[in-house]
Amino acid sequence: MAAIKPLHLDIVGRDWADEVPSPPHDALTPTQRRAHLDQHPLSYLGVTKAPEDADPQTPTTTQELLNAGRRQLEQLLDAGAFDSTDEAGYFLYRLDTETSSQCGIVCGVAVDDYDTGVVRIHEQVRTDRALHLAHHLSVVGAQSSPIALGFEASGALEGALEAERSDAPLVDVTSDDGLRQRVWPVIDAQHISAIESELASQPLYLIDGHHRAAAASTYRSAQLGDAHDDTFDWMLCAIFPLSHLRNKAFHRVLHGIDDAAELRVQLKELFASRSVASPSEASHRGPSEIVVRLPDDDGWLLIDIPLVETADDAATIIANLDTVRLATRLLGPEFDVDEAQPDGRLTYQPGFADASSLAAIVPEADEAIFIMRPVQMSELVAASDAGLVMPPKSTYFEPKVRSGIFLHRNRRSIG
Repeated sequence: MAAIKPLHLDIVGRDWADEVPSPPHDALTPTQRRAHLDQHPLSYLGVTKAPEDADPQTPTTTQELLNAGRRQLEQLLDAGAFDSTDEAGYFLYRLDTETSSQCGIVCGVAVDDYDTGVVRIHEQVRTDRALHLAHHLSVVGAQSSPIALGFEASGALEGALEAERSDAPLVDVTSDDGLRQRVWPVIDAQHISAIESELASQPLYLIDGHHRAAAASTYRSAQLGDAHDDTFDWMLCAIFPLSHLRNKAFHRVLHGIDDAAELRVQLKELFASRSVASPSEASHRGPSEIVVRLPDDDGWLLIDIPLVETADDAATIIANLDTVRLATRLLGPEFDVDEAQPDGRLTYQPGFADASSLAAIVPEADEAIFIMRPVQMSELVAASDAGLVMPPKSTYFEPKVRSGIFLHRNRRSIG
């Protein structure tokens, strides 16, 4: 079902691999991203700056940020930070942490397959973010953040991938946060045939990169009237077996809380609730209860937002996700928060929801943190297969693919 192709990629050079690859964008606040760039001025974060990453003391326009990103990429290319591969190919991309490991195939996936639903999505897209990333593709002229996709891999294909990892990798780097990244070319013709035939027989599930995929579609549509360059037709993707993937929750942080005690009263009036004294008690919540971490001495509150039943199994799954019940029953009607149109009142914090992790979640004085359960892979697949979507930032798969390892240049845009 999915159309894939080998890509002519540039790969970060060995001498540059400690500085150029960037940390995951969503795991850092704008302040943290600026601090990382201060310490690592060659980081690819300098190419991918978003409007919120601009120094508040130095006002700048979005266009100026994009132009600066292109200049940084050109400087990296001029300095030889990336090695050009001799011909188009597939690559294996392995990510290891102390607790997890995943190995996938880096290749091109047809934008048409995103547009027609062969690439199945599970989250809403914010129009403003997708448009910014489309402008980034236009101005900077390159993709470096692979869109992460998942598929049901057979044991035979897993064995083929294992065999290709016998030689020394092109890239072998461990970042400051402990993520080890390795890259190998796929050389064996039988393995290439196995990859292409297996992926052609099934849908792909979009795991991470909904906005990048939407941006690729928007950008390609804008180019169709020009002298066509087929690099616009393919998204840079890393496709992983679903069994390798590990999802965290994306907790909701509500800002602008003037009085924690007043918010506690409001929540108790809206929902059946109970106070608990510790993270351990909070972690033993009922299936319809959501943990609220409040900025006061009482600390923890469990609010019961009832589950619902619908006539459709997939719709019931979506309706009962913590993120959906919180958005439709509380954040929207009571606080006028629309997650599709962010206004700064709501931000996101990835993490697990067990007792040890909850103990580390401490709100600022004007914040309330709503602790979400991780979406299960079966829930994601059911929603995607049914064409249903969750609110933005419902999933946080880790480890995340990184920018600055691969570079897919739009050849007409940047030399």
